[in-house]
Amino acid sequence: MYRCTLLLCLSLGALVKCAAGSDWCYSGCEYSPTHWHEIPHSSCGGNRQSPIDIVTSHVKMDPHLDNFTFVNFSSQRVIKNIINTGHTVKCNLENDQVELSGGGLNGLYSTIQFHFHWGDTKHHPGSEHTVDGHRYSMEMHIVSLKTGLSVEEALNDPEGIAVLGFFINATEDGDMFGPWDSLTSYLVNLTDTDVTLHNISIDDLIGNVDRTRFYRYNGSLTTPNCSEAVVWTVFHEPINVNKKLIERFPVHMKVTNVYRPVQDLGTRHVFASPATPLPPGHSWCYDDHCEYSPSQWHLLPDSQCGGESQSPINIDTKHIVVDEHLDSLHLYKV
Repeated sequence: MYRCTLLLCLSLGALVKCAAGSDWCYSGCEYSPTHWHEIPHSSCGGNRQSPIDIVTSHVKMDPHLDNFTFVNFSSQRVIKNIINTGHTVKCNLENDQVELSGGGLNGLYSTIQFHFHWGDTKHHPGSEHTVDGHRYSMEMHIVSLKTGLSVEEALNDPEGIAVLGFFINATEDGDMFGPWDSLTSYLVNLTDTDVTLHNISIDDLIGNVDRTRFYRYNGSLTTPNCSEAVVWTVFHEPINVNKKLIERFPVHMKVTNVYRPVQDLGTRHVFASPATPLPPGHSWCYDDHCEYSPSQWHLLPDSQCGGESQSPINIDTKHIVVDEHLDSLHLYKV
């Protein structure tokens, strides 16, 4: 029997519970992604798994997804260190210094770390989420825990963890001397020993991405044990980074394709903030020859077709109630 231990390994989504003796990987071991659900005490076979493919024609606008409030994202003193976990590159933050709220989140969250996912140097992009099937070169995840909750409580709360996902797009002529150059300069000979990181803020890395444009859905951590405790925010606009800097991740870390394949959305819905551009012209029909037949009308953006006062109805005469105020109808010629 495996004994289950709680590991405070903030590698992918947040805190990971896994079984002793059951090391997981992205390739080349017993517990690769297609077998993560077999890990003892794993939630990786659940119905609320991440990442997903965001199909923009199915996304619904949510007016409650307002602007975020970011506390100390601009500070160059809150990144405590950078570490190679063996699965990713992770930057830990100073305790209780960085906070996140708004954006439709239910409460205040304390930001604890951020980390990255990538492909290989030439042929395979490595973002975890995809948009209409498109996979970006990399993805950055900023992880926050709901304030007031212990680690174990956060892992068991469906909204215990908030993760901000930023796509990273490889460019041919991006800045080679800015914050991303500074960050990736630490990757040379980076080990599992903490290395102090100076003079870079989270805002420096995010750059001019429009943070009012984002997608929202409920999901999970994307590494074992895949706890279904994450409120996901995936931003519409990518961070543009020179491809030579992106190549430093697989080259210096000597691991490639560190991302989980997309998971089935199932019955979940993906929502978008009001500022997020969605595809125009969602066609509907009465038959089954289009995407939105009558049984799917409730999925149309801004649709009220799933409401409780819909028409038409079947008028069952056995259950009609007489209303004395409904007198004769008079028609007048105009």
